[in-house]
Amino acid sequence: MTGTTETKILIVEDERIVARDFQGMLKGLGYGNTDLASSGEEALRKVDEAPPDLIFMDIKLKRYMDGSEAGFGIRTRHDMPVVFMSAMTDPETRSRAASIPRVFYISKPLRENEIAAVLKSAGL
Repeated sequence: MTGTTETKILIVEDERIVARDFQGMLKGLGYGNTDLASSGEEALRKVDEAPPDLIFMDIKLKRYMDGSEAGFGIRTRHDMPVVFMSAMTDPETRSRAASIPRVFYISKPLRENEIAAVLKSAGL
């Protein structure tokens, strides 16, 4: 599966190295049109300015707004899929993510085959 140059993906991850690695993984899958945000607040701002086709959102973000809150804010204003990423797989974290419509959930560490499956499920 390969993406198109028109498909725009926003990666919301506060660990810069993880974000860059993930960006490289997406590029290898054919999705080179990516942007980065390091906080929920920055993600909301970027989505309002130029909505992407898909968002990969870390649930545990540092700062004031975590990924669940940012994802909920985005989904109330924009109709786009959000993929939550987390190393935390406890029922409460999964439940919070599942309460937001049109979301997906993948566990860290990220694996290329899981990312490809989520992209396909999202219709990209």
